Amino acid sequence: MRHFTNYDLNEKMNILNQPDLRLDHDLRFAVIKILNQLLVDEAVLSVKTFNAQWIGRSTNFLGMHVFYDIQYKQLDRISDEIVKRTISLGGRAEDIDEGTSVYTRLSGQSMCGSQLQNLIADHRAMIQFLQKDARLCSEECKDKVTRNILLDILCSHEKMGKMLTMKESAEPLLDEKILIYQE
Repeated sequence: MRHFTNYDLNEKMNILNQPDLRLDHDLRFAVIKILNQLLVDEAVLSVKTFNAQWIGRSTNFLGMHVFYDIQYKQLDRISDEIVKRTISLGGRAEDIDEGTSVYTRLSGQSMCGSQLQNLIADHRAMIQFLQKDARLCSEECKDKVTRNILLDILCSHEKMGKMLTMKESAEPLLDEKILIYQE
């Protein structure tokens, strides 16, 4: 019969150390799990944004490229915040790789017509996930610090979604521009 040391149990639960945060071990593990799920979702959204940056069809390719680059960097900063909070809780951020997208809560399919519309839908979905996750952190896990971080991230997604919506209404598709010039 094998006896587990405290380190073995922590390693199994993906918790590296035991900071004094006045949070029960099981509650910290639940918050770390929420943060790692969010990290996967952010990684998938980052990849989608990066792809839109390079695959976009627009009359203003360079302008949209810069716009997507700004959003991509913002998503990268959000991921950094999630990792920092995970580590401060004594956890370890999950490794993100190609197989990770299986675990995302975001849809992998193109639900709408354009990349802008798909990214808008993804940011709206992220807002819903963050509302649920913030509520879980606050009410069930009693971790108001993580809740506040998640609400800040939620605000960032609202702003990014709003910017995408503004771009969508201002940016005609390439095909529409061609039709205008042919008349």
